[in-house]
Amino acid sequence: MPDRMGTYRVTVHYAKPGWSFVDVYDPVFSRPWINVENKKDWFRDFPSAVGFVVIITGFAIVSLIVLYDDSRIKLL
Repeated sequence: MPDRMGTYRVTVHYAKPGWSFVDVYDPVFSRPWINVENKKDWFRDFPSAVGFVVIITGFAIVSLIVLYDDSRIKLL
């Protein structure tokens, strides 16, 4: 479904030779959410925020270990 406000038409047209056919359409109304309508639930959003911080911290630690480890085998 597009991200724009408006009315869209969902159409199903199913026809099989020798059988009856189905031709159904349904109007769908779409409008973007207003910022006031989204309730902020800090308790529900906390696990994803902690996961993001843990992933970034782990990436930084592993990067520092790989970049500054002197015990690596020198290929050249």
